[in-house]
Amino acid sequence: EDLALSGDGRRLASIAVDGALKLWDVETGAEVASVLAHELGGTAIALSADGGRVATGSHDKSVKLWRAPELELERTLVGPEYAISGLAIDPAGERVAASTYDNRLRIWSLADGELLHELWGHGSWVTSCAFDGAGELLLSSSRDRSVRLWEADAGIERGSLLGHEGMVQAAILDRAGARVFSGGADQTIRRWRAPTADEAGPPETHDGAIRACLIAGDSLFTAGVDGTLRRWDRATLAADGVYHGHEHAVLGLAISPDGETLASAGSDKTVKLWHVRRKLVERSLQGHQKWVAACAFSPDGARLASASHDGTLRLWSVADGSCLRVLGGEGKSKELHCCAFLPTKGWLLAGGGDAMIRVWDPDDGRELMTLAGHEGPVRALAIDADGKRLASASEDGTIRLWSLRRGRERAVLRGHEGAVLGVGFVAMELQEFAGMIAQGAGPDRSGFLSGFFTLVGTHGLHVSIGTLSILVMVGQILTKGLTVPVLSRLMRLALFWHFLDIV
Repeated sequence: EDLALSGDGRRLASIAVDGALKLWDVETGAEVASVLAHELGGTAIALSADGGRVATGSHDKSVKLWRAPELELERTLVGPEYAISGLAIDPAGERVAASTYDNRLRIWSLADGELLHELWGHGSWVTSCAFDGAGELLLSSSRDRSVRLWEADAGIERGSLLGHEGMVQAAILDRAGARVFSGGADQTIRRWRAPTADEAGPPETHDGAIRACLIAGDSLFTAGVDGTLRRWDRATLAADGVYHGHEHAVLGLAISPDGETLASAGSDKTVKLWHVRRKLVERSLQGHQKWVAACAFSPDGARLASASHDGTLRLWSVADGSCLRVLGGEGKSKELHCCAFLPTKGWLLAGGGDAMIRVWDPDDGRELMTLAGHEGPVRALAIDADGKRLASASEDGTIRLWSLRRGRERAVLRGHEGAVLGVGFVAMELQEFAGMIAQGAGPDRSGFLSGFFTLVGTHGLHVSIGTLSILVMVGQILTKGLTVPVLSRLMRLALFWHFLDIV
């Protein structure tokens, strides 16, 4: 049930749990008109400033527009996937906004019922909505403990107000749009300055552990158990925005090849696609039955794969969010922890709790090969730039290198005393390398550079000595010919060089 007062204070509209819509004369208390608006009961109502239009919402997922005072049905608006929780009509009487239990807000044109905007961003139910006095800002409150401000014309988020310790049940703006008042389940009423509120904006750290990170261009993205994604300037590590949308911990991140779309995998069983610059959820992909641990874009960016603790891989269309294929399951793995696309052939790889790495053809769903060798769950996968080698990290404390062409294990890297949770191939530009050296990094101060010098330095020495030795041997052959001593030295050199290759 809900109430709404007209702008001049002369009319009051009410919607009841039995679905009855009534219009009242405030001065006399008389009932002006009554109609059964929704058979499944009413949940929200809004009255235009001039009292000539009424909007009602219901558990039936619809918004109905009525002409007042006669309460004649003008139009029914559909689209929400769950019940309507709140309604608002802008001061000009041109648009109606609805908050819903599908975590979204929608704005329609009152003139023709056209859907103008669908606003994503909240990580849970949106509990209320309200326009400011000018109709420029739309305010929303949510079960995700946030209050958000949106530009009504553009349909983009202007800011979020964080501070409540429980569900925010209602929020309103003053007529000037300068102050926001919100009330929550934490039994507090908070006053904010809009759009840059006193308590607005998240801190420049995650509230809890960071579970995933990703470098894309000049940006670093992180995801945490607080349910947020954060963007940082790669060079200065200055905060560059927060992405709200997940209800629980975010476990995995992926960026599209064009850098425009960010994907996140969460313990709320969803995968979300974000517009990177606008920091808004464009699609929420649902279907997994347990945590989604990882996600990966296909080389062309048209598809997204997600790996879940329900033991399945799902392949999604990035364009419309539809599920194209479900791979795995059927007892093949206890749970999946990681996934990756092979850039050269488009194959899809996944590792999980059964210590196996499986390779699929995503086009027809065929399982192409299984890589066995780990003795514990596989937690991470990495493929080198040319798509020939795979590195896998496992809870057995090892990293294994695989030949994807032959499907064979090439090497086992040991040294960790516990589970290995991440792995990656490193490509360093000379400029970055010089910068690290200039800052005093070296084998004695940097774990990375210690390994870098060991691998690159040893390899460089190997190649240099080998090249010089070959030149010496060529000189001896040219001057002395292939005598027995020269041939013996040549064979010893070849054996020694191959020994270094193996080492």
